[in-house]
Amino acid sequence: MFRVLERRRAAVHALADPAAVAPPPKGVVRWVDCTAPDAAALDLLRARFDFHPLALEDCAHFDQRGKLEEYADHCFIVIHGITAAAADATQVRLHELHAFLGAGYLVTVHDRPMPALDAVWARVAADPALAGRGADFFGQNFQQLPGLPDWTRSGLLTWAMLLACVAVPAAMLAWFRRRHWL
Repeated sequence: MFRVLERRRAAVHALADPAAVAPPPKGVVRWVDCTAPDAAALDLLRARFDFHPLALEDCAHFDQRGKLEEYADHCFIVIHGITAAAADATQVRLHELHAFLGAGYLVTVHDRPMPALDAVWARVAADPALAGRGADFFGQNFQQLPGLPDWTRSGLLTWAMLLACVAVPAAMLAWFRRRHWL
């Protein structure tokens, strides 16, 4: 299942047209999100975005290690996260997010709904200024997520969150600068 957000002329639009699952025209920022991809969805991403076959194969299997891979016109990122149950913070669910980041677009792929991703989606949909910062900002917009329990801010988990929220975006920023996209 696909959903698409697009920033065009200082406004954010949710698009239902399947043709929107494609790289955006110049001057437009687009986020394509795919939940529970099947072979047809991955074939559509291959045909429209020309993603590397090995990266798309990774998107068919949610058991990948965290990574950042560089291709000619985009990068492929796999990150992991957790969701703690509101009633019992010791009950956690693991999440794996695959992302393609290119000039003007972010494509995210995951096997089931992700509350943190949905929170970022809602923030971007409600505030066109966030989308105006570019596709790379979508991936960094996890700083003010609601509902994080206090225990997530200390100890080893803090370092893991720091790595995910700082090191990965810093690597992405360096990659963008090498490509002269910034």
